[in-house]
Amino acid sequence: MIKKFLSVLMLITVVGACTKETPYEASRRHYKAGLTYVRERNLSKAILAFDYATQLYPGFNEPYYQLGLIYAEMGGVDNAIKYFTIFLSREPEHSDTKHRLLRLYYLSGRAEETIEIAADILTETPDHLETHRMLGDVYLFKLKDLDAAKFHFMKVLKVTPDDPEIFMKLARIAYLEGDAEGVNDCCCRVLAIQPKNIEPYMLLLKLYKDRGQKREQIGIYEKLIALRPKELKYRIRLAELLFEFQELEQAKVQAQEIKRKDPTDPLSSYILGYIYLQEQDYDSAKEEFEEALAGKYKSIESLISLGKIYRKREQWDEALKTYFNLSFTRP
Repeated sequence: MIKKFLSVLMLITVVGACTKETPYEASRRHYKAGLTYVRERNLSKAILAFDYATQLYPGFNEPYYQLGLIYAEMGGVDNAIKYFTIFLSREPEHSDTKHRLLRLYYLSGRAEETIEIAADILTETPDHLETHRMLGDVYLFKLKDLDAAKFHFMKVLKVTPDDPEIFMKLARIAYLEGDAEGVNDCCCRVLAIQPKNIEPYMLLLKLYKDRGQKREQIGIYEKLIALRPKELKYRIRLAELLFEFQELEQAKVQAQEIKRKDPTDPLSSYILGYIYLQEQDYDSAKEEFEEALAGKYKSIESLISLGKIYRKREQWDEALKTYFNLSFTRP
């Protein structure tokens, strides 16, 4: 297919030569053929046509722009940058190409190039929001320059004061700066706009874990369970915290729900065993502690509790066996 296409190109060139076509005219003819292929969505032929146009008359700039567009669409970032750069070097005021190059540099993680071309764009349009967004991201995630990142994000907020994405990024900056109040404020602003957004809760949870604020974590896990009821890990951690604070009724509810979804979960078995033991439901407690042991969760505590159950029932042989097993159990 490609050979046939090249033959056609050569035929066009020969015909052009016979009619004394100038290199520029021949280049434009192949350029127009390339545009036709683009409209037909035959991008491989379009690339060949535009590339041939640049060979026939390198000074003709439009084919480079079209090649940049095609490669950008196809995900060929390096080639797209190459052709857009050639085009921009000849038409340095071409705004569309600057913006396309900015996005390509940004998406490919080229921080220095992103900053350089963004500065050029902001000289012309100081309040271009997308440019400030990208610069904020580059300074935050690539260069870790929190002040510069904050500067550009605040530029965006001046124009779009209810932007949850920007508030979330400002919350991350506040977290990195150790500003707990700032984290809380920005996360609350995000949740006021997007109540079902899980990101603010995850960042607040991270903050509370860092600061050892376990009581505050309980409220976050309750919110996460409401938003992601199928995520068992949030319910498990909530049950663990409730148990730690000896809020046994609530811990029992969570542990029973965990067991309903995952009967083999050892943590919920241990919690339920402990609660049933307090309630003097020894049969249920024994069953749960045995399951906790099978899952190798709190083995020593589970064995001690089983020993208590056997003593309460006056099953002395079983109690002795259980306490004997303790000597071979690693903490």
